[in-house]
Amino acid sequence: VAVGDHVSLGPLAVVGHDSVIGEHSILAPAALVSGFVRVGRACYLGAACAVRQRVVIGDEALIGIGAVVLRNVPPQGTVVGNPARPLAKPQLV
Repeated sequence: VAVGDHVSLGPLAVVGHDSVIGEHSILAPAALVSGFVRVGRACYLGAACAVRQRVVIGDEALIGIGAVVLRNVPPQGTVVGNPARPLAKPQLV
């Protein structure tokens, strides 16, 4: 496992083998990152989320609480739910 500078790993967070956690990222309590996962720079992985093996999470992405991530997440993307789906951004009027 390679963990970048200024990363916060919450209590009970698990990072699987051969994974990379980018600098300034946060893994909230009980977040689960499986093997061969790539987490980009400045990401937030919510409490009790689970990330499937070989998934790539882009820079500045947000993973919601309890989300089950089965597919790659684009940079600055926000995903929630089980299975995780993109969260629509509110439209300003």
